[in-house]
Amino acid sequence: MSMNKLMIPNKIHVGFNKRNDTYTGMLGYVIYTDAKGVRRKETSWNSWKDDKIETQDFDNVPTSGFVLNKKVGGGRGWDGRATYTRIYDPRNFEFEITIPNLLFILEECSSIKGKGLEGEFVYAWDKADLVLLPVTSQEYKLSSGHTALQTQIVTKDKMKEGYTYLNKDGHKVLYLGRHIYNERCADHLNDSVDYTYYVKSKKKHIFVDLDDNRLWVQDGFTKLASVVSSDVSPLYADEFTKFKKSFEGSLTLNLKEVPVSLDEINGDGSYYYYKSDAGIHGFYFYDRRSEEKLESSINANKYLINFEEVKVTHLSDRIRNSSYYGWNYNNNRVSTKIKDVIGYGIFKLVYVNEYNEEFKTR
Repeated sequence: MSMNKLMIPNKIHVGFNKRNDTYTGMLGYVIYTDAKGVRRKETSWNSWKDDKIETQDFDNVPTSGFVLNKKVGGGRGWDGRATYTRIYDPRNFEFEITIPNLLFILEECSSIKGKGLEGEFVYAWDKADLVLLPVTSQEYKLSSGHTALQTQIVTKDKMKEGYTYLNKDGHKVLYLGRHIYNERCADHLNDSVDYTYYVKSKKKHIFVDLDDNRLWVQDGFTKLASVVSSDVSPLYADEFTKFKKSFEGSLTLNLKEVPVSLDEINGDGSYYYYKSDAGIHGFYFYDRRSEEKLESSINANKYLINFEEVKVTHLSDRIRNSSYYGWNYNNNRVSTKIKDVIGYGIFKLVYVNEYNEEFKTR
């Protein structure tokens, strides 16, 4: 469970089914309404609950008087139900929580025989999973802050390049503006070409996550919670330049073949290419005797000279080889001799941008 980012809604909704193995004869299914006004898991809730029993809404405030009842589920076999624990809610119904949730509760508070769980609790959600959360826990405090962020918004008129914002994950993000954003792509087109590499480009809102030191790319501003600073950050100029010189921010990207010698080839999983009549093929070097990759400390050039007839395995998922017959999806490791690869010429395939920066194709 991601216990510091639980949703703690203001209201919960409980549907019921009759169960003889509960204290009150009522088993509840609890859902909630999120910050956008949407009832989460409403479809499954509606199909499970007994429509003849009136549903109830409750304020999700700290409440005491919860009692452990019994273990349910845990059957054997492929269709066995997962193990849960039944909990009695003092508002006169029972519901079920997961075993990890129970263990977390018992780490945070005591269960007193005849009196139930000690302390106050609220209902929370870890994505789709219900969690009974002790209000004395650090996770409650952190999740309360996370929940508060979900209700906040930043309007378009408050979006300025260079400003710093807080997103709904609680991270500070620096806004670089709306720019072209590039993604690497590769398609297998036909029998004569292994892969066709291309770049998918689309305008996006570009942020730098200052907490994780990485790009945070969005279509809009719905995942922003608040403005942290309305002054242009001193980091803005450098981060903007860094983005524009990156693969993701480049305005032009062209494929380039960079020839390599045998001395430059490593056995560390680097990808290389050769071009035959059937197209461009990519490959790793493998020691076929052991089926293991060469260690980077091994001189690959010496290896090739000593074991010229040893085969190399191509690991491109859609590899095609004009000399190979009977290829199918269950046998996509096509082999050829090293001397044949050397004969075609070996190169790295890279992208080059307008700043003459080189980037890998994969």
